[in-house]
Amino acid sequence: PLQGHKHLALNGSRNDPSMARELTAAYLMEKAGISVPRCNPVALYINGQYQGLRILSEYADQMFVQTRFGSNPLGPLFKCTWPANLGWEGPLEQTYKNIVNPSPLNERAYDLKTLEAGDDYSGLLDFIQFIHQSNSSPFSAGIDSRFNVQGFLKALAMEILIGHWDNYYFNKNNYYLYWAPQAGRWEYFPFDMDNTFGIHWNVCPDVDDRDIH
Repeated sequence: PLQGHKHLALNGSRNDPSMARELTAAYLMEKAGISVPRCNPVALYINGQYQGLRILSEYADQMFVQTRFGSNPLGPLFKCTWPANLGWEGPLEQTYKNIVNPSPLNERAYDLKTLEAGDDYSGLLDFIQFIHQSNSSPFSAGIDSRFNVQGFLKALAMEILIGHWDNYYFNKNNYYLYWAPQAGRWEYFPFDMDNTFGIHWNVCPDVDDRDIH
């Protein structure tokens, strides 16, 4: 481990010529009390050759969730990328494991990042089933005990404020779900926030003036 970390991520922020959006977004999220990977700018050298400016990002892994949500026991952490829309696809775990984000890593859309050996998706399926198969009264009564609703709404408000469209609410992309055993509920937090503050990547062209609803 390097200063408590086993993994680090270098982000080229190819859509952000300022290389400042990920930093600014993470700073604002942190100030709002939202758990997101920390990051800072670095000058990258490989074998003594300067490769340019990069964003060094904290890796969302076992150490990340233990420092944010409690150390023991460890719960399942899912990295969710397109097309992870939390839609109900039936009761078989393998169905959700087979949903793949084809670009750029060809990885599972719901990719388990902790407790990988067990490859257990049952908790995620229970949560998705509850969302879709509960009528209004059981849903209203039970969602707070299963999901940090206020934490999600705060993160959603911040994402709208910074124009983070490449996320769950618009693009079904770039978010984590973590089952925190200490709290006994799911936690939501975003990542990969370089497509913010007006960058629309020809997908969300009205990001600057779109109705927030």
